Amino acid sequence: MPPLRGARRAVLGSRSLERDRDSEEELLSFASAAVGSVCALELLILLRRDPGKQWSGEALVHELRSSPGAVAHALDHLRQSGLVVEAPKGFQYQQSSPQLDRICRRLERQYAAKPVTVIRAIFEAPSEKLRLYADAFRVSGKTK
Repeated sequence: MPPLRGARRAVLGSRSLERDRDSEEELLSFASAAVGSVCALELLILLRRDPGKQWSGEALVHELRSSPGAVAHALDHLRQSGLVVEAPKGFQYQQSSPQLDRICRRLERQYAAKPVTVIRAIFEAPSEKLRLYADAFRVSGKTK
């Protein structure tokens, strides 16, 4: 069985986020792991609203009023999480499983109801790049 990545790993962790009664904390953990940024969250919501539509990169930049770099980074993260696929005419939401789609729907509702809570969870997620950068300054494995 191939290793799980991104959203699939977050979904198939110790507890499933399939049921609406699952905790807000688990949903926010999914947002920080599988989505990763507010731009990616807004992109996911936009693509999910019309799953059959294929969006060009330029159209997504225009619709989100964001920079090409931010949208490209968000698309890459969502692709790695298995939430977005690059199609012949652009990008579209990937409905890889009904369970994952329900989680994305719950995340969209949570973001509409409590945007600050969702944004905070995304921004407060530990960054792997930051950890690697900090580790580069360690001289030895010993802590002082």
